Amino acid sequence: MSTMQTEELDRAIRRSHVGDLRPNERVILERRRHPLWIVQHGWPAILFFLASLIATLALFLSSAGGPPSSYLVIGVGVAVLIGTLATAWYILDWTNDFFILTNQRVIFLDKTIGVHETRSEAPLNKVHNVRYDILSPLASSLNYGTLSLDTAGVGVLSFDMIPRPKEVERLIMEQRKGLTESVGQSRGERRRKVLQKIVLGQQDPTDLPPSAPYSRPRERGLGTFNRIFPFTPQQQGETIIWHRHWAFLVSHELLPIALFTLLTVLLVFYLGAIAGYDPNSYPPPSGFVGTLVGAGGLVAGFFILAYIVVLFIIWYQWEDWRNDRYSLTHDRVIDIDKKPLGFRTSVKETLFNRITDVSYSLPSPFAMIFNYGTVEIKTPGEATVFSFNDVPNPRGVQQEIMTRLEKHRTREQASWDNDIVDWLNVYHEVLNRSNRPSVPELPTTRANPALPRPSSSEPRLTTPAARGRDDAY
Repeated sequence: MSTMQTEELDRAIRRSHVGDLRPNERVILERRRHPLWIVQHGWPAILFFLASLIATLALFLSSAGGPPSSYLVIGVGVAVLIGTLATAWYILDWTNDFFILTNQRVIFLDKTIGVHETRSEAPLNKVHNVRYDILSPLASSLNYGTLSLDTAGVGVLSFDMIPRPKEVERLIMEQRKGLTESVGQSRGERRRKVLQKIVLGQQDPTDLPPSAPYSRPRERGLGTFNRIFPFTPQQQGETIIWHRHWAFLVSHELLPIALFTLLTVLLVFYLGAIAGYDPNSYPPPSGFVGTLVGAGGLVAGFFILAYIVVLFIIWYQWEDWRNDRYSLTHDRVIDIDKKPLGFRTSVKETLFNRITDVSYSLPSPFAMIFNYGTVEIKTPGEATVFSFNDVPNPRGVQQEIMTRLEKHRTREQASWDNDIVDWLNVYHEVLNRSNRPSVPELPTTRANPALPRPSSSEPRLTTPAARGRDDAY
C-alpha cells in the first residue's frame, strides 16, 4: 500500500472499534445493544441508586427540625456513592459491546472492562443465513431483537437486543451479495485480460496474476535470554512461535522456589549452630547442637537429597512451560504439548484452508491485567480443537492468524489463476501449431458472457482437472 492509503487505513481504524481493518475494508455498521439492556441487567443498582436519592431528599427535608446525626449523613452519602458507581458500571459495560459489520466480515465484541473480553468474527462469504427474532410485545414496540447468523464451520453467532434488527439483516445480505458480485467481476476481468493477451496479443501491465506476499521475513525474540525464558514471541523467517504467558511459569515455580528458600535458611542455621564446634574438644557438646554434630552425615545427606529434588522440580516446571509451543507458519497452525523427559508429546496441526474462524477471549480480571487469554481456532471437524491457551496478547495473536489466513486465501486463488493461464497458453500453442488462421467468433458462456467458448469442432480442454478447476470458479 502507498503511504496515503496506509494513513487513511490508520485513521479509519482509530475511528472504529475493529482495531485491525484490512486494506480495502471499510466499516458499514457499528451498533450497541438497545439501552434497555442497562435496565434489564442493572435494575438492582438503579433501584438502590434511586432509593439513596430518596433517602437524601428525606434527610434534607427533615433537617428543618434540627441537624441530623452525622452517622446518618455519612451512611446516606455512602449509599449514594455506591448506587452511583454501580449504575455507572452497567452503563460502561453497555458501551463496550458491539456488533460490527464491514464489507468483508461480521464481528461480535463482548467486553467488560477489568473482567473479561471476547471477540468472534466470520467472513461474509461464510455467512449462509441471517435471522432475527423479536420475542415480546415490548421488543416489538421498541424495535429490538436477537440477531443470529448461521455460518459455515463457525456455527451460529448471536447478538441479543440489537436495535432495528430488520435493517441490520438487510445490510448484511446486501454486503454479502455485493461481495459475491465483486469477486465474480474481478475474476471475469482477470479472465478477459488473460484472453486479450494470449489470443489477441495485447499486453497489459496490470494483467499479472493476483499475488499475496508472504509476511516480511524477519527475526525477533531469538536472543539468548528469550531462548531460555521465551517471554516474547519468537519469529524466524515466516514462522512465529508463542509460549504460555510468563505468569504461569511464575505460578508453577512459586512452591519449589519457596522450598528452596526454606532449605537454604535451614542450611544456614545448621552451619551457624555447628560453627563453633571443635572436633578435638572433650567432652563432646550436648543438647540440640550435640545431636546435630552427631548426625552430621545424615544431615548432610538430607540437604543434598532435598536440594536435588527441589532443583529437579524447578527445572521440570520450567522445561514443561518452555516445551508447550503454538506455532504459525505460512500455511499451517501447529499446537505442541510436550512433557519433559519424554513422558508425553501431543502435536496437532491444520492447514489454513481448513480454518473457518478465529476468536479470542480474556476470561478473568487477572487475564485483563496481565494481557493473556485463549485464542480458539475452529475447523469443520470437531474431533480436534485448536486452542492457544494462556498466550500473551491474544488480540495480536488472533489478528496475526487472520491476516495470514487472508493472504493464504489470496495466494491460493492466485495459484488457481496461474493454472488457468498455463492451460490457456497450451491451448493457444496447440491452435498456432495447427496453422489455423484465427480463432472464430464463438457463442458466449453462461458463466461469463464476455468469454468465448470453443465450438464442437475445435479442441477443448476436457480433462477432469480442467473441469474441476472451472467448477471452482
